Amino acid sequence: MNNTAETRVYRRKRRYSSKLWYWGDLLAVRALSRAFGCLLLFSTIGYGLVQGEHLEVPGSQSQSLMGRLAPVLGYSAQTIRIAGLKRQSPQKVLAALGIEPGSPLFGFDVDIARKLLENIDWIERANVRSVFPNKLEIDIVEREPFAIWQREGSYYVIDRTGIAMSLDTSSYAGMLPLVSGHGAQLAVYELVNQLESHSGLRAKITAAARIGGRRWTLYFANNAKVALPEDKVDEALSWIEWADAEYGLLSKGIVSVDLRLSHRAVITPQIQPGEDQAGETLKVSERQ
Repeated sequence: MNNTAETRVYRRKRRYSSKLWYWGDLLAVRALSRAFGCLLLFSTIGYGLVQGEHLEVPGSQSQSLMGRLAPVLGYSAQTIRIAGLKRQSPQKVLAALGIEPGSPLFGFDVDIARKLLENIDWIERANVRSVFPNKLEIDIVEREPFAIWQREGSYYVIDRTGIAMSLDTSSYAGMLPLVSGHGAQLAVYELVNQLESHSGLRAKITAAARIGGRRWTLYFANNAKVALPEDKVDEALSWIEWADAEYGLLSKGIVSVDLRLSHRAVITPQIQPGEDQAGETLKVSERQ
């Protein structure tokens, strides 16, 4: 018989929590945990400083601490592309946004930039994109000059919707229709559309006045004027075009033609030199 006693070692089974404590006791794990904690702490502090604008220095964006760091980190507008300009300069676009080549892009909000641009009277639509890390793309759709609106002695270039633009009216004199009167800027688009099918008249019209916000009076190159009705404007234009082509109505010393009465035209001839005022007559003709 073997009297040698067998030695057995019983180990206590390590619990899960003890394993975590064991791994947490390792030097590498402790260092990594501390580094992550420091990173989280500094990130939280930095976010709070930025959101609270504590890093900003009074003045322009380029004077802020983040603005000074942006070029070093490569996050600045090194390339700015502006497309769609026809009559305005890129400098006006950049001035409206308060940026220039090399400006930092930290805190640059493309939605705010778009709204700033679309508040400019000559810009119809704008699209702004920030391309990481150092490119800014701006697409502009300018309003198209449509007419010149005279109001209380001042002249404005307007687009087809009636919005006035800060453009030099002298550059468009004789090229765009001249309109006047209250509400003329809103109704001129419809009038021009109606005149599209009467090219013989449109070429002779020098101006149009909106009367009472309801109807138009047209002025022609020979100083004659035609009072249009409120309704059935196209029929009145067709009659004037026919009468001028058939009888030369607008070239026979006519002062005015009143078409406000339905199916009737009241024509006022011009008084010849030496002719007595009493000799002035009104010619009334039925309109077909």
